[in-house]
Amino acid sequence: MKHAKADPVCPCQSDQDPRAQQLTAWIEQHKHEPGIALPALQKAQEIYGFLPEAAQRVVAQGLGKSLSEIYGIATFYSMFSLTPKGRNHINVCLGTACYYQFDPYMEIQLEADQVPAIKTFSQSIVKWLEEHGAEENR
Repeated sequence: MKHAKADPVCPCQSDQDPRAQQLTAWIEQHKHEPGIALPALQKAQEIYGFLPEAAQRVVAQGLGKSLSEIYGIATFYSMFSLTPKGRNHINVCLGTACYYQFDPYMEIQLEADQVPAIKTFSQSIVKWLEEHGAEENR
């Protein structure tokens, strides 16, 4: 992680940021609960829309943990995004069943986790979509 560089997408570098204050207040209420790091990151993502470094720092400081420990949790779980998502999010399933049914001529124009400047679309590569349910392979 880089240090002290202002993030143009997230002006959360200052203590004046209301999102940081909201997250800090939430952490203060819950910091003595066991296993609170994961819920704290979920709350941070709910407040910020993603997990910028500044939000991870707020969580680390509030819980008395190292930034690397918080970053490790944030990068381990696929539910967290370190980059902002577009207004329309596309999940592309590359699980075995879908992979073999995938049209070889179809090209995906967005790189995984790349958000265009207009922030209209973003995508994630996933191994299983909830919508598959118990569908049989065709």
